[in-house]
Amino acid sequence: MNKFQLNFTLLILLFSISFLFLSCDKGSFNKKSSKSEYDKKVEQELNSGIKNDDIFMTFRFGDSKNTVKNKFHKLRQEGKISLNDYREYEYKFVFNEYEMTNGYASFSQKFHNGKLYKFRMMVKPHDDMKEFGSSASYKMVQLKSESLFNNLSILYMDKYGSPISRKNTLNNKDDRFWIDGNRQIEISLADGFVNIFYTDLFVLKQMEEETRKNMTEQATSTKTDI
Repeated sequence: MNKFQLNFTLLILLFSISFLFLSCDKGSFNKKSSKSEYDKKVEQELNSGIKNDDIFMTFRFGDSKNTVKNKFHKLRQEGKISLNDYREYEYKFVFNEYEMTNGYASFSQKFHNGKLYKFRMMVKPHDDMKEFGSSASYKMVQLKSESLFNNLSILYMDKYGSPISRKNTLNNKDDRFWIDGNRQIEISLADGFVNIFYTDLFVLKQMEEETRKNMTEQATSTKTDI
């Protein structure tokens, strides 16, 4: 190989290496930039180490089932919640002096290792299908639910500031999120009602890691079994 051929080969080699590094950098940049505003906020808050266990009224992340039960009982005694026709605890949202804009919330919870990590409120317009009777139209109920969603969003913005919005692929509407440390508050519109979720992101992340670990162990076991 003469000197010219050697120089040309080295030039091609250097060009190939440079192109490879540029491709890797571009791929890394695209990966970083592909993170949504929501994902960045979750990562930031989880890394902050801030612990915020306050939920709704006196409920807190980490409460036991018995503690949640006792808190509901006490709140009913204090007149802050009531029992509806289905013997479920219910809370009345009042936004202003016009009763037509009120909403009624029922509750459900999820526990991990016996501790509360997800608290759901399903909020319906007070004049829902039951009060309209059989003449109620789906469109009318949905319109009132959308109004309720807007009122709840404003109520939470007044207290927690501007939310992060993320498109819900099921209904093509924007869900609203407020994230502070481990606590995530989510408001989303559903068919005829509005969901409010309080979620402990620390626990949710732990559960996801446990699931991945279990799946890895099962996959390893499967390879051994065959």
